[in-house]
Amino acid sequence: MEIIEDVGWVSQEPAHLEQLKATAAYRLKEQDLLDSLELAIAKSAPQTRASKSPINSYMNESRIGLGVRMTMPITADANRCIWKRDVLMGLYRNLENSSVGDAGATNEGLREFLATVSSNPEMLSEPASVSLLAQEIGATLFSFLMRPIEELGITQPLSAVGVDSLVAIELRNWSRQRLGVELSVLEILGAASIEKLGQAAAGGLLVNLGGAAVNGDAH
Repeated sequence: MEIIEDVGWVSQEPAHLEQLKATAAYRLKEQDLLDSLELAIAKSAPQTRASKSPINSYMNESRIGLGVRMTMPITADANRCIWKRDVLMGLYRNLENSSVGDAGATNEGLREFLATVSSNPEMLSEPASVSLLAQEIGATLFSFLMRPIEELGITQPLSAVGVDSLVAIELRNWSRQRLGVELSVLEILGAASIEKLGQAAAGGLLVNLGGAAVNGDAH
């Protein structure tokens, strides 16, 4: 949970509150906490015997995280939030990109490419299309890993880049949202290179558009 700015010690220390604001930390209100407590109580009913399953046993709907957000983009240089570089915040980057990222030049180029291939699916069999998709996947991957884009090479093995299962899950989600292509976590982790993932994405797009898969194996 983030800080509550209108009650408690922080509310009585303006200088400290200003320091926290400068880090881009999100500030909650007292009512936010009260609302979350009400929601937690409402969702804290015990499970019935019939509802228990191997999946549900790992869930607790009454456990709620508050204020896990920032007051400026996570990639902003001025953002000094202490958890911005945590790889587990890859999901936050996905959500942020979904809401504000469409204005970026890279996203604009990807949208134009997808619009073009939707009317000309044969383009997806061309090496240039595979390379473009690999570059987009690689740029997204390096963003998740917080590595300089200058280090990106699409022939790099995924193991050398530092991809683990958590990052693979975020890349899978990005592929679903941005490309409409299902890349499984196992497929991502087993890919020989970023270029092979681009090939798999091109094949998935081609199948979605009613064509034959791109030749090549993503593993």
